[in-house]
Amino acid sequence: MVLALQTVYAPSSQDMTVVFRNHRDNVSQVLSPGEASMGIGGRWLDSGTKFTELDITTNYGRQATVVLQDDGNWNFVVSGAISGGKRWVGVDGNKDFDVRLTSDGAIEFTVWNGNWNSSQGSVFRVDILPFTN
Repeated sequence: MVLALQTVYAPSSQDMTVVFRNHRDNVSQVLSPGEASMGIGGRWLDSGTKFTELDITTNYGRQATVVLQDDGNWNFVVSGAISGGKRWVGVDGNKDFDVRLTSDGAIEFTVWNGNWNSSQGSVFRVDILPFTN
């Protein structure tokens, strides 16, 4: 299974900085305040020490780190400063997906074509604790 992150979108109503780090490929990118999106270019998720992280900071000083992983067992795993601490969704094959930070303090993972699995649908959403309204 390949999980490939394509684009990160920030809410237009909030100024925030998002630092993307992919430890699998040893690359990072920055989405600066006022920018609407950042193309990642299909970076694959991995597990263990090769995880992918998003460090999100608002102009008001709220900060959260969200970790994204492919656990190798057909699950997309999200952990860090989110509701529940760790959430996952089963995946039924290779997926290209986007990340969308929302103005109400959530993060949405949207599959480009199809669904995450037969019961999940195309959007997997979790609340980011420091940003939940």
